[in-house]
Amino acid sequence: MYTFRTKSRVASKNMPRVEERSPQRLGLHCCSNRTSSFLSRAAILGEDFPGIDHSHGTRADDASSLSAQDVEVLKLQGAFDLPDLPLRQSLLEACITYCVPWMPVIDVASFDVTSTGDGSSLVLLQAVVLSGAIMRPTICSKAVISQYYRRLKALILSGYESNPLKTLSALCLIQWYTTAAPKDVSMDSPRFWNTYAIGLAHQLGLHKRQSRLSDDAALRRRIWFTLYARDCLTSAAHGRPRLLTSADSDLSPLSTEDFADQGQAGLFMAYSQVTALLGDLCQLVTRNGKLAEHEIISATKRLLVLLQSLPHSLRPTSATGRAQPYDRNSAQLHIAMLTTLIILYRPRSVFSVSACAAPSITAAFLSFRLFQAIQLRADMVVLGSAFAWYLLVAAIPLLSAIRVTGLVDEANAALDGLEASLTSLGEVRPAAKNNLKSVRAIRRAVATGSRNPSSVQEDASAAHQLGAVAGILAHYGEDAEKLLVDVTGLLQPTSDRVRPNDLQQQHESGTIVFTTDTFPGSRGPADPDATSGLSGDDMQSAFTDLFQDETLVDANSWMFRDWMNFTPGIG
Repeated sequence: MYTFRTKSRVASKNMPRVEERSPQRLGLHCCSNRTSSFLSRAAILGEDFPGIDHSHGTRADDASSLSAQDVEVLKLQGAFDLPDLPLRQSLLEACITYCVPWMPVIDVASFDVTSTGDGSSLVLLQAVVLSGAIMRPTICSKAVISQYYRRLKALILSGYESNPLKTLSALCLIQWYTTAAPKDVSMDSPRFWNTYAIGLAHQLGLHKRQSRLSDDAALRRRIWFTLYARDCLTSAAHGRPRLLTSADSDLSPLSTEDFADQGQAGLFMAYSQVTALLGDLCQLVTRNGKLAEHEIISATKRLLVLLQSLPHSLRPTSATGRAQPYDRNSAQLHIAMLTTLIILYRPRSVFSVSACAAPSITAAFLSFRLFQAIQLRADMVVLGSAFAWYLLVAAIPLLSAIRVTGLVDEANAALDGLEASLTSLGEVRPAAKNNLKSVRAIRRAVATGSRNPSSVQEDASAAHQLGAVAGILAHYGEDAEKLLVDVTGLLQPTSDRVRPNDLQQQHESGTIVFTTDTFPGSRGPADPDATSGLSGDDMQSAFTDLFQDETLVDANSWMFRDWMNFTPGIG
């Protein structure tokens, strides 16, 4: 149970409310001395006059204040209305539990949910109310959530909040609200609000290291890396350009010193790294259509290093190799990591798959198990919209696997589970409904064999790192490594199969580079009906071993090139 700081002034029907403040005390003063806009033009204008970037002076305090008419408009929009205190407390708890781990943009210890008087941030309070309500769909109806959103939107666009950092925090939290699918053009989408926030963050210079640390330095860094993670993730999921690049920032990586909660620090630091990797990876594929060998090698190593650096509490297995107990946040983090592996080694076609795709198929099965664990605990409704995309990514390799002898039953069962997860997530995330339609459409096409396998060319030029992939999967237990070998065996001729001992020796010796000669099946599209290797009974045994512990758990999009000619709803 969270404790709340109280003040003598609490809103009620019989007491003055926050809207009674004088209009002259309102407004966003982005150009005052305290929050002077960041400018850096020396490279163009020269360095003869160092102070030229800040020679514009300061604006009068009332230059951007709201007028009395503006305040009346906000009143008509209900912007000053708040739910009763008990509900606010519940929504704050929901926000802290489900949203703050992925957006550490509020100082939880000092956040005052009871106050609506001077000195508090109504904008930030309304943002907490909105994000918390989204996490409580059984308590707050869609109509109520929509009302909360309109209140917050009105406050943000009016420039009501005088502290731009609090406005930025609110701009992060408002992104939990998603009523439109990514394919829709909308000014109410998370991407729109993140773009809005990035513009303000650049004005404040959040992307630059401060010469003198301020009291809000840690918050500034957490906000910046939250915006960066969101930019990477939405760019990856939508196939649209990234707005931020690491080359434009001189900030050092996040550290535990930026967080009051060390447990939260480890989770968000890992999350920011994996989203950066996903952003880099998908941007390369979007631009070039495929990954070069050195890019695969680099990304695989980055993922391996990230897994090795995880705190023990976030690792999927303990030091003894046993699966860790279920943890919702850890499961979400590892779904993002497995998504990276799926994309790195994804099949070039769901109609024609070679042994090169074995790591992708293996990771997709692991991702399915994590989604199943989340689904069985009724946690699906608190997931962000990115998980609609993660589910779609996981489905692609499994759709290719249903044409492979020995994988048919297991792949179909996993696809059934992913469709169930998309259905549950679709109750709160519109993109999930669209992606469910896409998965079912592809599944029907693959099942009917309506496309000639020879019409899709397998990319046989990429060199792979079997040892590094084994090192990654080792973090998910011995059964995950064995599954990789078994899937590889099913996708190539028996005589050329990679033996488990060979895989273990490569992993232990650190010999991680291998070429397509290691995977003879990668020289061309495999014939699903002629695939040799493990028998169906052997494969069933491998899946039983892996899954015995439940807790282990647009047609122009790059992801659909060479696969299907229709527009999916990318999450």
